[in-house]
Amino acid sequence: MPPLAEQYRIVAEIEHWFTLINQIEQGKSDLQAIIKQTKNKILDLAIHGKLVPQDPNDEPASELLKRINPNAQITTDNGHSEKLPNGWGYCRLCDILKITMGQSPNGDSINKNKGIEFHQGKLCFSDKYLRSSNIFTAEPTKIADANSLLLCVRAPVGIVNITQNKICIGRGLCSLKPFKGDVDFYFYLLQTLQKRFENQATGTTFKAISGDIVKNEIISLPPLAEQQRIVHKIEELFSVLDNIQKALEA
Repeated sequence: MPPLAEQYRIVAEIEHWFTLINQIEQGKSDLQAIIKQTKNKILDLAIHGKLVPQDPNDEPASELLKRINPNAQITTDNGHSEKLPNGWGYCRLCDILKITMGQSPNGDSINKNKGIEFHQGKLCFSDKYLRSSNIFTAEPTKIADANSLLLCVRAPVGIVNITQNKICIGRGLCSLKPFKGDVDFYFYLLQTLQKRFENQATGTTFKAISGDIVKNEIISLPPLAEQQRIVHKIEELFSVLDNIQKALEA
């Protein structure tokens, strides 16, 4: 037992250091929030053509759409929107992505080791790439090909991942596979649509969006070459932010 006067000094010193620790923890939380906001801002700049410069030598998005989907309804006239960058065009998601809505297989076919891997929702989602599950089905219904995007269409709506393997998907997911282009670009693009999908979700028990909502969502599409530059710049900037995040968590 220390003397009474020293007890007071000990308490004062402890409280001093605890105050500093709390300030550091609050600073870490604030910085983590700033990192998240910065990533969102980077994606917002990317989909508005402000992250990388346009190159007049790039093949316009309209020519890309004509090749992959001659029936696509394309708008490229900048007179319709002053915000549309040169070479970009408006189109629907179904014009550039093969969209497959999930359907649950027969419950009796679900098992732990036989057939094709089955996913129903976001349980195995990570920051980007789908993790493996221990659930399989011997009677697959709807298939998501390897290197397809997976979009949650039931609560939580709008979250997206990439599957690197061929899987079976249930009603909570839909698959979006690019007809042409970088799957990473569409991964980042779909992240910017989450709020729009959430606002269109309906239902009482579980909020959900229909296949028609997904297929008819209008997006602005850059030329293929610019898509690649956008992905490179996003990943360059995100790498810096991720390193800061890891340092905070160390």
